[in-house]
Amino acid sequence: MSKSKNQNFRRPLTLFSFITATARDGSQVTEKRLQDVSKVLKDSLTIGTTLKCKEKYVVYPIIHFTEDRNSLMSVLQDQNEVNEHFKLHQGVYREIKSIECEDGNGPFVTTSTSISYIVSGFKLLDTSLVEVMIESWKDWTGARHIYLHIPYDLGLQRISLLKKVAPNSLNSFTYIVLAECLNVNTEEKKTLLLDFVQRMRIEKFLSGYLSAPKKKSKGSKGGRTSAGIVDGVSMAEMSREQLEGFAARMKKELEREREERNFFQLERDKVLTNKDREIEDIEEKHQDEIKVYKQKLKLLMYEQHVHLSEVQAENMVSLKIANDEHLNEEEELTKENDALKQEIVEINLRHIEEINNIRLEHARVMRELKDRFISDCQVIEGKYQKRMEDLRNRMDLKNKVEVAETEARKNKRIAEIIEDHNNAFNNLKEHYNDITVNNLTLIGSLKEKLLELKEDQQRAEMDLKEVAKENESLKGPLKEAQITVEELTQKMSNYLKDKQRLMVLTKRLKHSNDKYKDLQVDYDELKMISEKMQADLDNAKDEYSNKLMNLQMEHGKKLLAIERRLKRSGETVEEKEAQIARLTGATSADTSIAMAMNAKTEALLDKKNRLIEQIWNDLVVVTQKYNELCKHFKSTLRHHGIQGYDDGVFELVPADNKHEYFENL
Repeated sequence: MSKSKNQNFRRPLTLFSFITATARDGSQVTEKRLQDVSKVLKDSLTIGTTLKCKEKYVVYPIIHFTEDRNSLMSVLQDQNEVNEHFKLHQGVYREIKSIECEDGNGPFVTTSTSISYIVSGFKLLDTSLVEVMIESWKDWTGARHIYLHIPYDLGLQRISLLKKVAPNSLNSFTYIVLAECLNVNTEEKKTLLLDFVQRMRIEKFLSGYLSAPKKKSKGSKGGRTSAGIVDGVSMAEMSREQLEGFAARMKKELEREREERNFFQLERDKVLTNKDREIEDIEEKHQDEIKVYKQKLKLLMYEQHVHLSEVQAENMVSLKIANDEHLNEEEELTKENDALKQEIVEINLRHIEEINNIRLEHARVMRELKDRFISDCQVIEGKYQKRMEDLRNRMDLKNKVEVAETEARKNKRIAEIIEDHNNAFNNLKEHYNDITVNNLTLIGSLKEKLLELKEDQQRAEMDLKEVAKENESLKGPLKEAQITVEELTQKMSNYLKDKQRLMVLTKRLKHSNDKYKDLQVDYDELKMISEKMQADLDNAKDEYSNKLMNLQMEHGKKLLAIERRLKRSGETVEEKEAQIARLTGATSADTSIAMAMNAKTEALLDKKNRLIEQIWNDLVVVTQKYNELCKHFKSTLRHHGIQGYDDGVFELVPADNKHEYFENL
């Protein structure tokens, strides 16, 4: 957000100095020449801000401005030749409008080298619209464009509009727009600002200048460096009368300026009054023109109505004439249509007659063609019939010759086959004769063999009987052998299974041996640990036994002390009873004394009984603790697997009667 300030109070004056090249194209502006002119102007431009333009070939490469009063009181150099390459223009300006921007209040680290300015200068030739231009300065100066479009990172702080106060010359700008940026601290941001200025110049047709970082002068801003010169005499050297005269002259000039201001204000009021009158006259004239235009409009509407009526009448007449013409044309077209229909009927009749004639002609031509084709066909058929008979005769002759040749070959082949058959039959007959002779010989030999076989059969039957007897006798051994075979088979299968198991067990044995070796190593380690623990256990047992013996001795001592106390108490009770008996005998005459003595004795007995009861309770508590300690010791021994030590540890079992307990001890 930003706000535009319209200052009602008078802002301080600012002296602007513009260094420009004598050549308008800027060809004389070089870095060395700029350094030389800076050295020349070093004394006169010490206080304030010096801006060095970053653009090339610009009109004003160096701009300086200051609010120092001494500099403002010096003589203005409207157009002074600094050297052969540069000249100086100066002007006094006052800020009349400004825009304060909150972008400059952002998180920026402001230094003397991070501040840059955009300077826009404007010259005004026509002063008739000054107030309008001042009110709309944001638009024609480009301030609104700068405020809306400048990048936020540049840190825009303030945009000011300054108006020239002196001198009244066209060598310097009439208005100056100064935009201050606080965060131009890198080359990238300088390039970004330069690009923004160049784009604005192209889009808004403005002349802008990008300044170098702000450089503070060594001297104080309000320091006094040189005195003003009035009428050729320095103010420091002027006398009081001269100063009073100068002050009076300045007052007169002030009065004159006021009168001129009042005069111009009256002139402005007159101009405004004349403008108001002109506006009223124009308004009246405008109203008269409106009335005239309304009258003209009514006249035009009336003329349009009359013209419309005439046009409607003309259209009705034209429509009737057109309707009559249309009816006449329709009658003529109907007549033409009837004539065309009659003509079409006649044409159809002519076409039918022509078609009939064409059909008759076609039938005649067809008959002629048919007769001609039949005669040609008969000629061709006779010719080909003759050819067919000749061909049939030739084929019959050829067939007969081929049949005769085939018959001769067949007879020859039959004779050859008969001869071959006879030869084969004779050979077969001889073969079967040989077979018959051989069969007869074989039958005779077989009969002889049959007799021999019968004899052998009889012998075999006899042998069979003997073998049957032997078989009967061998059935028992056979069963035993079968059982033996089954057992051996079972053993064989068991052997195979055992063999497989043996292989598995061998592997397991090997694995077990490896594991045994590992366990042996672990066993040795555990054995060493066990021996160490056994030694520790023996030490603990000895220590525990010693502690237990000490506890038993202490407990025995306590019991003996308690027993002695009880014996002493018993003896004391007996003595008291004897004393009571003696006192009773001595004081039997006095009953009241006896009763008092009995009461005292009973009180003493009660006290002793309470003491005995307390001692008994203490004894029971000590006994319980002792028994718990013994049980813990036994459980510890059993936990560690140590046997044979339970007999050395005994517990105390208190009796129901106190006297029995002490007797057991």
